[in-house]
Amino acid sequence: FAYQFDQDGRYTIFLYGYVNDIYGREYRLESTYDVTVARVLDLDPGQLPTTPYMQDDFFAPGLHLFPPVAANVTVQLVQMPFSDPAQAITTTITGQANRFGYFQPPPGAIPLEFPGEFRVDYTAVYTEPDGSLWMGTMTWGSVIEGPGAQIAAHGRRGMDYQSDTIDDMPPWFEN
Repeated sequence: FAYQFDQDGRYTIFLYGYVNDIYGREYRLESTYDVTVARVLDLDPGQLPTTPYMQDDFFAPGLHLFPPVAANVTVQLVQMPFSDPAQAITTTITGQANRFGYFQPPPGAIPLEFPGEFRVDYTAVYTEPDGSLWMGTMTWGSVIEGPGAQIAAHGRRGMDYQSDTIDDMPPWFEN
């Protein structure tokens, strides 16, 4: 598939066809894709992606945008209490970053009340006065641990070079 888009914006691509395997069996391909053609807007969330949380914490939905622009921001968080998709709780926060590319909703906007899993989707869109479109998206997920943790991690941070070292070890590798 090769196509040159003539302008920025949202497109819907419907792709269909077929491929044959080595025995001549035909396999149909058919799907629809939503694509946005834009300049890349880099999203730097206010937390490290995939950060796990504890029950009764609050999700930190803030972010910085690069280049710094006053983009429209949407943060959607889907919590699955007890890892059950049937109990999914969706919270959506929308707003606008300031002219320095900083977006921060009020504290406590998204409580994490149940143990389980979550998925977060960030979207930021900015249109320049000349009509040029900038867009960035980011998605990740992690866990919300309950009060009776079932997993214990052992070890220590950093690298263990007590018995072996890297030749000419840079200072940032020293413990």
